[in-house]
Amino acid sequence: MLQKCNITDGGGEGGTLEMIRKTVLTLAGVAAMTVAVPAAAAKYLFQLSGPVSGQFTLDSDTIPFADDAQGLAYLQVATTIAGVDGDGVDVDLFSGSTGGGLRLTANSSGDILLTASGAQLYSRSSTGALSFSTGTFSLTDAGGGSAMLAVAAVPEPATWALMIAGFGLAGGALRSQRRRALAAA
Repeated sequence: MLQKCNITDGGGEGGTLEMIRKTVLTLAGVAAMTVAVPAAAAKYLFQLSGPVSGQFTLDSDTIPFADDAQGLAYLQVATTIAGVDGDGVDVDLFSGSTGGGLRLTANSSGDILLTASGAQLYSRSSTGALSFSTGTFSLTDAGGGSAMLAVAAVPEPATWALMIAGFGLAGGALRSQRRRALAAA
């Protein structure tokens, strides 16, 4: 059985309601933090500069066409690389045992756009889950030139929604503090 409890802070009924409101908001925030789990980014943006410039996105949740000791192969990946039509590129990511790096092949013509060695760009967890390495990597192309590759995780929609909600709550808290300060003056 619930009993009515009057809690006051000397400010009358308004102080009681404000305290209850703050308690409920605090409990809701704690509940949200305990339920929220860090999202493992599934999409990664690869940006190339050098002899071949452009970008493409790979999803670590997508099963590669080939996955063996040589590395991973993804087919028909959409890209912004100049001169590549709507069929995209085939992306081969080489394993560390073969020197790391990647190869990009125009899907429609079969022309190799870039073959570059460097760091291994992916890893596997103990459960076999695939993830891509993030950061900026210096690659050496087959002709001896250099290319830069920047890899970044693309935030999931739920991450964006949570961030926007957080900004909204922070803004609301600032606005209510300003209103209370004006009312007190």
